Amino acid sequence: MVADGDGVEPARVPAVLLPVREALPVLTRARADASGHRAAVFWGAVAVEALHLVARGLLLPGLSETDHDAWRAGPLDARDTERIRHLAAAMPPEAHAVPVDGAGPPRLPDPERLVRAFLDAVADTLPRTPAATLVTDGPAYAAAEPRQLPELHSWAADVAAGHDTGVRLSLRVEVRDLPADSGDASPAFRAVPQVHSVSDPALVADTAEVWSGAVGDAFGTRARMDTLLALRRAARTWPPLAPLLSAAVPEAVDLADEEITELLGAGTRALAGAGVDVHWPRELARDLTTRAEVGPPDGEPVPGAASEKGGTSFGEGGPSFLSADALLAFDWWFALGGEQLTRDELDRLAEANRPVVRLRDRWVLVDPEEVRRARARQDSRYCSAR
Repeated sequence: MVADGDGVEPARVPAVLLPVREALPVLTRARADASGHRAAVFWGAVAVEALHLVARGLLLPGLSETDHDAWRAGPLDARDTERIRHLAAAMPPEAHAVPVDGAGPPRLPDPERLVRAFLDAVADTLPRTPAATLVTDGPAYAAAEPRQLPELHSWAADVAAGHDTGVRLSLRVEVRDLPADSGDASPAFRAVPQVHSVSDPALVADTAEVWSGAVGDAFGTRARMDTLLALRRAARTWPPLAPLLSAAVPEAVDLADEEITELLGAGTRALAGAGVDVHWPRELARDLTTRAEVGPPDGEPVPGAASEKGGTSFGEGGPSFLSADALLAFDWWFALGGEQLTRDELDRLAEANRPVVRLRDRWVLVDPEEVRRARARQDSRYCSAR
């Protein structure tokens, strides 16, 4: 479409048709060409973005509208989505050019739809290499020619749920019965599912709000069904969430101490692999950190430090700090929330054998197994001559 007086009209322009694999090097070079056409420069920038997404492994398998196997770019996080929208907003008019059939009024195609289609085309092209069929043990999603696979409909829908269709799920862990001045109480935990819009990452609501209709159609007309699909995938990954599937309203699920302990480690990692983030209570200190310190054994002077007689320990006949004859101690340094722990405090955390413990006038949330490993490391402190 070109400008024509006060409006636009279709115009014929020369075009070179290239497969995506051959077009990529042309476009990426055009992006850096000062004399390049602005449409070519724009699509070169989109090509670089597509290569970045593929390099990060953001590939989702699915089916095309004709039931052929197809890769697409995803799952995309909020920053990816925002970057793509900024790219689309910068699309020059010439970069909108697509073949037209003459039917209907002339309209520019939606820029974000064009950008997404190109990103998906790159994602579908690059994994299909001659060696791919050897890795997949079959032609599906690997051979250069797409295969029609209508029998994979339900599987493809399950993969798409929470990634580029439907909703995304996260868990907000809440703690109750947490007194401010007593270490004898038994706090109770529960996990509250939260629903996130795939198209608008800023749109978040509790599942109870989705069921009550408080959010209207903000998450689409299939919000309940999409949420149940996301919950089913999450429960398959982490079974303690299964009671949510049979609840009239999947508002929350109570978690026992051992389930919280699991969620602090392997559970969170498994859910992250399924695209489910876990948010912990802010009022609980957490994040046990470990640091190794290498230096002279306790009571030994540090080479280069001031001695009681004045001067330094260098030149007094002793080995330097990093000499082959120096005796070094290897210590583990532990901190919780940035504050160093004493040995007594580490013992208290380990012996409590609970995920939540009262320490230094506040409640802390730690994985008991991680604390036991930390104490074992401290017990393994040793000295060695270099």
